[in-house]
Amino acid sequence: MIVEKVSIVKRRKKVLSEPGRDRPRENGIQALKGQESNDATFYIDEMDLKQIYLLKGVEPDVIIGLLDLCTILKLEPQEILIVPTQSNRTVYFLLSGRLRIHLDSVDSKPIVILEPGESVGEMSVVDHKPTSAFVVADESCVLLTMEEDTLWSLVQASHAAARNLLFTLVQRLRHADAIISNNVVMGARTP
Repeated sequence: MIVEKVSIVKRRKKVLSEPGRDRPRENGIQALKGQESNDATFYIDEMDLKQIYLLKGVEPDVIIGLLDLCTILKLEPQEILIVPTQSNRTVYFLLSGRLRIHLDSVDSKPIVILEPGESVGEMSVVDHKPTSAFVVADESCVLLTMEEDTLWSLVQASHAAARNLLFTLVQRLRHADAIISNNVVMGARTP
């Protein structure tokens, strides 16, 4: 697990034309190559932010001010991000890669696979209850991490962010209802 600072660049062209810096785009993300880990900065631009569902419709000026409070987390395949029954005060936004969500164990069938733009951790941030599932990197992942206070600042500053958070939580609830309904139907069929 690698944690880095975040910096936003408004124009990709400017980033690519800066002398002495090699920032190739891989999987929609710009990263510095060859820097020491203690001075590593991860560069993202407005295009990268637009893929995050929670940030859709949010004014860039609101987001840019809050990014200084966020970090980037890199996970290797099979690395566990969240374990059930633990406290969590961070929302993780998937920038690249895929995350698997497992209920019983990391060896059980995933109930969902998250793709870039989706988030995880918001339920435990909102209700302050322990996490309820395993979240595992299905492949190498890059995540934007946002602590609870920063999330609430974003929600206060942007009606669009508040609406998007509510919609995400409703989607999670509907998905849970579908799993419960499916289990009830399957249980009724079992003699």
